[in-house]
Amino acid sequence: VIKGFNIVHQERIDIIYSTSPAATTTLIGLILKEITGRKFVVDFRDPWTLDRANNPRVGKIRLKFENWLEYLVFRRADMVIVNTEYLKRLYVKKFSFKKEKIIVIPNGYDSEDFDALSANPAEVDNEKLTISHVGEFYENDREPVEFLKALAELFKYGRMTKEKVRINLVGGGEYVDTGKFIELIEKLDLNSVVRLFPRLPHRESIKFMTRSHVLLLLQPTPRYKAQIPAKAFEYLKTGRFIFTIAPEGATADLIKHFGAGVVVDEHNAPALKEQILELCGKFTRNKL
Repeated sequence: VIKGFNIVHQERIDIIYSTSPAATTTLIGLILKEITGRKFVVDFRDPWTLDRANNPRVGKIRLKFENWLEYLVFRRADMVIVNTEYLKRLYVKKFSFKKEKIIVIPNGYDSEDFDALSANPAEVDNEKLTISHVGEFYENDREPVEFLKALAELFKYGRMTKEKVRINLVGGGEYVDTGKFIELIEKLDLNSVVRLFPRLPHRESIKFMTRSHVLLLLQPTPRYKAQIPAKAFEYLKTGRFIFTIAPEGATADLIKHFGAGVVVDEHNAPALKEQILELCGKFTRNKL
């Protein structure tokens, strides 16, 4: 706060802009507004308290206090930016503020990341249906468990053959090294189908997207239904079919709006299997 105060006066700053998370930056911005009288714009890349209500790690007293702080920020801010229409509706309803105070600036992609690929298109192996997930998994929040179980069951009962399917998990993070995940792959007998790749430079990861027939998008946890994974916009740019596992919410709305793929709830096992089987059929008929 002290450093910010000095900068505001030394540089003759007109607008204080904070981006969150972490919520600390938002509170610093709020205090600076109060002591300097400058305009204050808050950018919420992710919700603050809306995704904490069902989080067992956040106690009731802390949640109540943070709700109060969040209310102060919304009341005193001159403008609030959120990145989904769904999140805007939730905040308008929660705080009863005028819609005009909250604006939506969605995430996107950097077209320069795709320029080199346009000149040299990545080759796609059409011998196997290639489904890729690019990005990190989070235990108990963003896991491919139900998708892999559905896939394994289709193999088990002979409705699909392993020789015709490849699953790429790129940059999965610490989760794919856990005993839990390794045991799952072995138990489901998917070692010959699932390929793991480490974190890659950004443009290399985009190559993986364009080398795939289908891109897997995971946002299965209901408490994140106001958020859209940033990679979803790069997925859209590739034009590949997006297999989305998410409840009703911002991510589902985006994919449906653009007709970019299919959306399935992870708890609907029959629908998961049906959609995977349909993808395989379309791939075989060259209709994907």
